[in-house]
Amino acid sequence: MSATAAAPRKTALHAEHVRRGAKITDFHGWAMPLYYTSILDEHQAVRQAVGLFDISHMGQVLVRGPGALETLNELLVSDISQVGLRRACYSMLVNAQGKILDDVIVYALEPEEYVVIVNCANRDKDTQWLRQHARGTVEIRDISDGRSILAIQGQASARLLEQVLKAPVGGLGRFELAPLRLGARAWVARTGYTGSDGFELFLEDAHALRLWQSLLEQGAALGACPIGLGARDTLRLEAGLRLYGVDMDETTSPYEADLGWTVAINKPSFLGKAALTQEKHQGVARKLVGFQL
Repeated sequence: MSATAAAPRKTALHAEHVRRGAKITDFHGWAMPLYYTSILDEHQAVRQAVGLFDISHMGQVLVRGPGALETLNELLVSDISQVGLRRACYSMLVNAQGKILDDVIVYALEPEEYVVIVNCANRDKDTQWLRQHARGTVEIRDISDGRSILAIQGQASARLLEQVLKAPVGGLGRFELAPLRLGARAWVARTGYTGSDGFELFLEDAHALRLWQSLLEQGAALGACPIGLGARDTLRLEAGLRLYGVDMDETTSPYEADLGWTVAINKPSFLGKAALTQEKHQGVARKLVGFQL
């Protein structure tokens, strides 16, 4: 007898996606909306108005305690000590050879408390990597289950969020965040993966459906609509944003992926520094480039 394939995981909004007629596809073991109307229509909706994404499949790893900063600074190529409180940083986990294990965004929520957003396929791998290389006294825990992430992207995103949240989120700068009163560790950040202005909201599943429906209902006059993974991919590609597993993987360095700007090469130490220092000085034999059509 052959082993039965595991049932796909579902976000807290799965039934809502089905109700709205989304085309559901498997994405690294998650049942996710590929599109609702068409990829082209949804792409244009984000560029011209505002779109809502359910990206709750992404992993959320809590890193907390006196050794949190030391651990992250040793394992990420960026200088996390320069990330201010309630700010975020795009960075990469690399191995001793300077090859990319994952690209992540680190959110500094409180002193000695960070949440690292990782790609869904790498949740277990990244969590174990952080634990194996932890420094000092630090708690490292995958807190993804029971939590949702919503992305609101497009030129009308600030207006819509201020209308729904009754909070001045339009004043947030790029990669800044603010807490939300929606359960434990809830926050809104001016981050995204589309190349358009926008925000991401991190909250408990219990609040996700009501917020999603409110955003679509109140945003209807602004042209708000739900967006699937298809347009998410075309939007990020148009903006030149990398996708792990496609544009980079464990055979690729940050310099080869044209992401050398993330590497704080002058940090006193970090895993992979020797290999990346040598590569920076010698140059690379291959490099990712984009074509503007």
